[in-house]
Amino acid sequence: MLLSVAIFYFAFHMLTGEQGVLNWLSYNSEIKSLERNLEFVSQERDRLQSRADALSPRQLDMDLVDERARVLLGYVHPDEVVIQLSAYES
Repeated sequence: MLLSVAIFYFAFHMLTGEQGVLNWLSYNSEIKSLERNLEFVSQERDRLQSRADALSPRQLDMDLVDERARVLLGYVHPDEVVIQLSAYES
């Protein structure tokens, strides 16, 4: 009787305990989700790093500088026509 209670106790905790099988499966799914997130964040970091490298003084990309000046400062070339659309028009 005591042996069967001990076996039941250990089997129960093997399945449902803090380091049991059910938590192990949960940890594995969380690890896979975090690995996918890590891949996405790594790609985004690489993309941002390449943009930052293009703006470094050692290897300045004039197209990127021109694009950022147009977006941030509203610059246009004298021979360009600007058509402003309101946010409500489709």
